[in-house]
Amino acid sequence: MNIDQAKQTVRVAEFASAMLNIQLLELQKELSKSEFSSVTKGFGVAMGELFCELIDPIYKQYPELAPPVFGGTAEKIPDNELLEAFELITRQSNKDA
Repeated sequence: MNIDQAKQTVRVAEFASAMLNIQLLELQKELSKSEFSSVTKGFGVAMGELFCELIDPIYKQYPELAPPVFGGTAEKIPDNELLEAFELITRQSNKDA
């Protein structure tokens, strides 16, 4: 994977991870403790696999794409961009329902 492909892949994967995290936080507010507990494992597995199998190898190959928390210099995606993407996705899914 070249640097341009890696940049795009990391950005998409970081957005995907953030979307899962935001959804999990939304579910935590809405589900009973037992229901929430039963879905957290699936979210954890998905997020863990996304990071371990896709994001982390790219960070290792191109450290400059990693944010400082992972030893790189890339800027974190601003929270407002992540929230806007989440709202767009959930708004669309509500229209489809």
